[in-house]
Amino acid sequence: MQTKRILPAVIVAALLGSASMLPADEHDPVEQREAAMRTFGKSAKAIGDMLKGETELDAGAANAAMAEMQAAAEGLGELFPEGTAGAGENEFAAGEKIWTDRAGFEATLAALQEDIAAGVAANPQSKEEIAAAFGAIAENCQTCHETYRIKK
Repeated sequence: MQTKRILPAVIVAALLGSASMLPADEHDPVEQREAAMRTFGKSAKAIGDMLKGETELDAGAANAAMAEMQAAAEGLGELFPEGTAGAGENEFAAGEKIWTDRAGFEATLAALQEDIAAGVAANPQSKEEIAAAFGAIAENCQTCHETYRIKK
């Protein structure tokens, strides 16, 4: 009988112990959102370079980049808790308007997530298709950056 009571306690202790071993950035929303923005930037650059002819057009790579953006966009709104305006290491940071216009910010994020999902679902193959899918995504990025981002 005692084994049945000890085993759950051991499992809980092991889980709590492993959670405390996670890297600090796993718990820091500012670091998490900066990492998401780096993913967006890397993916956008890869697609943009293809569309500008600076690198070879590769539909598979473009679609993979949009899929990376989609993964980075999941739960993004939760990474902007109150009191983190201007925080972080990046040259640009979250502006105070995120919290004074939270509904607008959330709507912009929702539009971004919808356009990324549509781009991924479209699985564009030609330069024109990739440009159309990525154009909608880029417009959302620009809107958010112009409205909700500040230069430090």
